[in-house]
Amino acid sequence: MSQQDQNYRQFPVDSLPDRLWDVLIVGAGPAGSTAALHLASRGYNVLLLDKQRFPRDKVCGDGLISDAIRCLQRAGLYGEVCKVGRQVETVTVFSPSRIEVEIPGNFWTVKRLALDEILAGGAVSKGAVLGQGNVKKVSVSSEGTILASFSERPRQVRARIAILATGADVALLKNLNMVLQQRASALAMRCYIRSSFHLSRWVI
Repeated sequence: MSQQDQNYRQFPVDSLPDRLWDVLIVGAGPAGSTAALHLASRGYNVLLLDKQRFPRDKVCGDGLISDAIRCLQRAGLYGEVCKVGRQVETVTVFSPSRIEVEIPGNFWTVKRLALDEILAGGAVSKGAVLGQGNVKKVSVSSEGTILASFSERPRQVRARIAILATGADVALLKNLNMVLQQRASALAMRCYIRSSFHLSRWVI
C-alpha cells in the first residue's frame, strides 16, 4: 500500500464530532468513496461511513473496465491502482452456445481489498472523514435535517444530504421501502488461485 493508504484513520461512531455534516455517505465502496473524494475536494464537509473496519474485503469480480479506469484517472488514483493491479489487454467472452468474442482494450484486475482502501484513502486525503458504523435507519427531522441511527450505538449523525451507496447490502434500502425486488437476483462466489500459468486475458 502507498503512504497515503497507510496514514488515513477510520473513527468509531462514538468518537465522531457532534456536528451537522454537509454530506453523509453510507457505504465506503467504490461509489461512496469516489463521491466522498469529489465532494470533499470541493470544500464540503463529508462523513463517509462503512459498517466494517478497513481494510475489509468484498466478494467481487475484481475487474476494472474502461469507464471505471476513467473515473480513477479523474480522481487522481489511477497510478495507485496500477501499482497493485494487473493490466489485461483483451477480454474474451463466451456465450452459452460457445460463440467467442474478443474485446481489446485497457482493463485491469485488482483485489477489492486493495481498491477500496485506495479509494477510501483518497477521499480522506481530500478532507473527508471516514467512520465505522452500521447505519440501520435514515430519517428526516422536522427541520429537514437527515438523521442517521446506528444498530450498535444510541447516538445519531446529522447531515444536510445523505447518499446511500450500500451496494449489494439492501437492508437499509428495504427499511426505506426503496427495494422493489425483495429476493436476491444472483449469487456470487470468488476464490484466488496461485499458479505459474500466464493468463494474458480475461475469460468471461
